[in-house]
Amino acid sequence: MNNIKDKIQFGLIVGLIIIIIIFHLKNQKIQKDLYNELQIANREIVKLDTLKKERDGQYAKLVNYFENDKSLKKDLASKNKELSDLIRRQNERILMLNSSIITLEGKINSGLTTPDPVDSSIINLAIQYPNSTDPFINWRGKIFTKTNSYRGEWSFGKLPIQIVLTETERGLWNSRLIGPEWLKVDSIDVKSLPPSDFGKKDEVSNFGLTFGGGYLASLTPGQPNGIMIGVGAQYKSSSIIFNYGSINDFIGISYYHKIQFNKKR
Repeated sequence: MNNIKDKIQFGLIVGLIIIIIIFHLKNQKIQKDLYNELQIANREIVKLDTLKKERDGQYAKLVNYFENDKSLKKDLASKNKELSDLIRRQNERILMLNSSIITLEGKINSGLTTPDPVDSSIINLAIQYPNSTDPFINWRGKIFTKTNSYRGEWSFGKLPIQIVLTETERGLWNSRLIGPEWLKVDSIDVKSLPPSDFGKKDEVSNFGLTFGGGYLASLTPGQPNGIMIGVGAQYKSSSIIFNYGSINDFIGISYYHKIQFNKKR
């Protein structure tokens, strides 16, 4: 009687495990299909995206993270061969390329000149861009009216540039370039490896070995405790383990399936 009961319980446990595994595999396939559809749509969104001016001095463009190692190396080599060779010699990996074209906003300024107190044929001149309060470009010098010539000195202030990378709700990356209000950005082109490829150096095999052991404590009074050891093979999320237990010298085979849950942001 107990033998039949044990067989029924064993069958119910095995059936429940099979149902859970099938449900999990089906759920994984649904999630993978949804992710692939989202990536296809995101690829088209990135392709159609254009440079956006959010305010003076602040521009944004989506990152094309559908590149691979080969395409990034080829792109860099075509634009900067010297840097490409240096990266190759130092065995570095290209993760992202950011190419931007920046200009300064054109202005028409007017002001007064100062005659030289010693020689009236000489005019002292000082020019600042974009303004005299916080200039980025300075030119101070003299204009010689007798010889129709000039001589002066250029000096430059600091040009603060900030690049901010964010992620949208769709999983797209948005790259922003922020500078002074008079900074004009003509184009931004950011190419990158997919997010899943960041940090990857060596391809991890789907196959592996599993081994371990444990302590067996009997719930029946008077029965001995024991130990169990197991060794087996793993493929992706599934493991088959051969077990040996010290109680009654039993051996057995087990199947385990890892259920992975995605972490919410």
